Amino acid sequence: MTPEQLRLIEKLEFQKEEIKLTEKGNKYVEHVKTEFVNGGIKLFKWKIKNPPSRIFYFKDRIEDVSWEILRNFKLKEDITEITNHKKIEASPKDLKLINTFDLFGKLSGIAKHGGAYSPRNTKLTDDEAIKITKDFMDEFLIKSFDEYLCFQTFEPWANWFFNIAWDYTAIIVSNKYDELNLICLTDTD
Repeated sequence: MTPEQLRLIEKLEFQKEEIKLTEKGNKYVEHVKTEFVNGGIKLFKWKIKNPPSRIFYFKDRIEDVSWEILRNFKLKEDITEITNHKKIEASPKDLKLINTFDLFGKLSGIAKHGGAYSPRNTKLTDDEAIKITKDFMDEFLIKSFDEYLCFQTFEPWANWFFNIAWDYTAIIVSNKYDELNLICLTDTD
């Protein structure tokens, strides 16, 4: 990462946003909480008040830039429920750029297959899993799918995760860099 990128990231100003989901959009969240019995789901949303115009247009790994934004000290207090005030380390080795449709597929699969000890009576049909995921994403991500850059990792980058197969994080940044979203899931067996 270049010094110029780090300077741009340090200058960012974040405003934590309230997550407003209707009953329809919240069905996904409630379903995952039921399925991930020993873990759960955490959602975060920020408005970037002074979005840079070129932060992702450098030649460095775009994933590293997104991780540095998440590590920004200004966000530290907003995510203490998963970091427990510990420092966020370097970028996970498996952090990679995916498109929003890949994210939709991953979240639909999570809704369909559940967690480590999913109750048998909560299994959804394929159509139900797709519907509740679409309803959730339509409300959580207020813009069109193609207006976001998404990054995913399966590594347990914070204390909240259980370091097992159900750890998942999606970092979702709007193309205009004025919005940052975070979805974290974990469970344990």
